Amino acid sequence: MAIAKAKKKTVGAATKVAVNKPAKRRAVSASSKAKTALNKAQREMAKQAKALGVAKKKVSAAKSKKAASTANAAVRKTNTALNSAKAKLLKAKQVMAKAQAVDAAKAKVAEQAKALASYKNSLKKKSGQDLKKAMKKFEASWTKKRAKADAKKLAAKLKKEAAKAAAAKKKAEAKANAIAKKLAAKAKVAEKKVAKKKVAKKKVAKKKEDKKKATKTKVAKKKEAKKKVAKKKL
Repeated sequence: MAIAKAKKKTVGAATKVAVNKPAKRRAVSASSKAKTALNKAQREMAKQAKALGVAKKKVSAAKSKKAASTANAAVRKTNTALNSAKAKLLKAKQVMAKAQAVDAAKAKVAEQAKALASYKNSLKKKSGQDLKKAMKKFEASWTKKRAKADAKKLAAKLKKEAAKAAAAKKKAEAKANAIAKKLAAKAKVAEKKVAKKKVAKKKVAKKKEDKKKATKTKVAKKKEAKKKVAKKKL
């Protein structure tokens, strides 16, 4: 008995779990949502139209000014609500039309996707022989075109590099020539300075020599004069 009761409890618990587990909700289409809103707007409009009819009847049945005024106010209020309901209904119709267009577009996309999947499956089923041939043909053509394009690029690159090298050589030669000219000019200036120094040294040496000679001559003359004076005294 205890075992049977335990089994029943286990089954009951399993059933409760199965019942409590939330079912996967289906996606609600835009048209369904729009239809619900449209029905609601239609009901609201019918309600307000009925209320307006009742309010107008009260106006006709009013026996006093106060009752007529109150009834007319109710008519105006109900008329405003009716106009609002009409606007909402119009908007709901527009939303419905748009939703139907969206759902139709989605259905078309789904249909196209299904057709595409079917076509893809049919392609998979085909033999790969034709595909291999096409790939080989394409590969040969592509390789040929690529080799031609690469050859053109290489030629252009070589031409560009050759032009760069020539320009660099020309620039280097011009720089070397300019440096050589500067050095030659400096050497010339240095030579001139050396020559000037030599001439100046020669002039100084000549002056010294001339001075020495003049001094010797003067001393000799003095000696000669002294000798003459000494002779006269004797």
